[in-house]
Amino acid sequence: MTCAKKTVIAVLVSPSGKEYVGTNSVRRPQLSCPRVGDAYAHEDYTLCSTVCDQQSHAEIEAIEKAGPDARGSTLYVTHHRICTNCQRAIEEAGVLHVIHT
Repeated sequence: MTCAKKTVIAVLVSPSGKEYVGTNSVRRPQLSCPRVGDAYAHEDYTLCSTVCDQQSHAEIEAIEKAGPDARGSTLYVTHHRICTNCQRAIEEAGVLHVIHT
């Protein structure tokens, strides 16, 4: 199921050309995002996991699927901003380029 706020897709393309796709899918979708209004905080994704049962962000899911293939890769993300945790994971995985689509 998809996130009520915004569906994000991340496609990691390894140096060999293999693609790994991640999404911000949720197990308990809501009619509206619980992070809208007073509950909204840019870097606080607690409600995403506790209310919607989102396991991870699209970037993390793509990196985890790729494993060692992430090193030297390019990550295409359908979102304009990447959170601090995802940015850290991108750097640790050795992703060379991030392109926002």
